[in-house]
Amino acid sequence: MSNIRSKLVQGDIHQALRICEDIDIQDMGDYVVCDNVFDDPDGALEYLAQFPADNADELKRLMYLNNDTKPEFKTPNGITQLLPNQYFDVWFQDLYKILIEAEFVPHQVNEYLKDKMYMSSISRSGLVVGNLNHDNMTIHKRAQWPSPVIDFDYSCNVFLGDDIDPENGISFYDFIFQDQRFKNVEDLTKIEDRETAATIKDYLNVFVTVQADLEPYTPYEDTKYYDKVRFVEAQKNRMVIYKGGKWITHDYTGKEDSERYVLNTNIIIPQRDEGGQQQGGPGPQGQMLGQQQMPDSDSNLEQLPPQQWDSDYD
Repeated sequence: MSNIRSKLVQGDIHQALRICEDIDIQDMGDYVVCDNVFDDPDGALEYLAQFPADNADELKRLMYLNNDTKPEFKTPNGITQLLPNQYFDVWFQDLYKILIEAEFVPHQVNEYLKDKMYMSSISRSGLVVGNLNHDNMTIHKRAQWPSPVIDFDYSCNVFLGDDIDPENGISFYDFIFQDQRFKNVEDLTKIEDRETAATIKDYLNVFVTVQADLEPYTPYEDTKYYDKVRFVEAQKNRMVIYKGGKWITHDYTGKEDSERYVLNTNIIIPQRDEGGQQQGGPGPQGQMLGQQQMPDSDSNLEQLPPQQWDSDYD
């Protein structure tokens, strides 16, 4: 007689992801650094590690070994766990409170904290993934280059695990075109000259967007297309929050036997109209990890639809 019940893992997510009372929230202007995020970071990682991951990372490795280097799909770097939003409802609410304290969200929205329907809606429009970068990864061409988060207001990234290399942090970049500097995607939408906008769109598509071609992972090296302006070191139980539209890299040195695990939560803050009705929602298709999302060749630069990862997650 089978005993399915014994095979099911039951855990207390609220206990596992309980926020530390001594969390240190540092507003750095364009981004926020939070140290001492979880009360028990080892327990948080142990809980998260129970969720299954897809096999795209292994599939890319096998395809490359068999000289099949031009797949018809694109997926994020490393091993990815797509986590169920419903389980993380309280986590989303905790992030909302942190955003208020960091003044990323106006303080007048404090009144929404008492609205259970509003608070619950935050998780429904978000995206939660666990991501592990490891040595000897196979990735898509330019998949480690700077890219913006398009479909979300904020991206929240918590470093978990032991022996974390400080160099495996997060870097911020400005996009450079000729003599012009663009700090975020919104700057591109403000270009009034259509010829210039079309030129930049083609420039992005040809030189910096992710291609499906497979290749061994190597860390991103400086190019003329981006200027690195900030770097935040990786640290156990540290969270880095940044606004959507910023060009960033999830840095990973690729050293032998090294790993980089991040709990990545992308979040949209629902808006309300003058009548108190909720507005807004997620973009056409949410992006895992907020990586490598640039306008594709058929898109209109003014609308800036993201280049999608081809996967079954949407």
